[in-house]
Amino acid sequence: MALDGRPGKGSLYCLDQALPTCEVFDGVSVSNGLAWSADQTRFYYVDSLTRRIDLFYYEAESGSISNLRIFRTIPTENGIPGGMSIAGNGNLWVAFWGGSAVQCFDGTTGAELAQFSVPATQVSSCCFGDGNELFITTPRCDLSGTELETQPLAGPIFRAEPGVSGPPPRVFQV
Repeated sequence: MALDGRPGKGSLYCLDQALPTCEVFDGVSVSNGLAWSADQTRFYYVDSLTRRIDLFYYEAESGSISNLRIFRTIPTENGIPGGMSIAGNGNLWVAFWGGSAVQCFDGTTGAELAQFSVPATQVSSCCFGDGNELFITTPRCDLSGTELETQPLAGPIFRAEPGVSGPPPRVFQV
């Protein structure tokens, strides 16, 4: 993203095993969530200011993406979509900045399946730990003194047990 925050001035880049980078596409404002399906045929992506989750076809051998479609448009009242993680069952877990929650969406249909609320408005990301633990990050930045008084738990990492686990880790090999 642009260091001065100007919308549409960033790009998404790919780093491959030979270590060079290449621009995948430009026009990005706040590149945030990235997730791949377990079979590596779908790539989910969030540019937060678009207020949507995009879906691409992914070709693992070449690392190429194609056939962009909007997977899910996010209503304003939900907050701004941010970091996300994919569960072992293929469902997406998405953090909502300004939304005090992480929501789960069916990885095929985009239907909302579950929500975990947290006592902080700025929910930035989520990831799976060992077993069925979902860790949820919440920074304190951009909160006024009054907001911090009403959200004394803003800032720590929260832990939820959604009843599903994350995918096995993928190791980047050079």
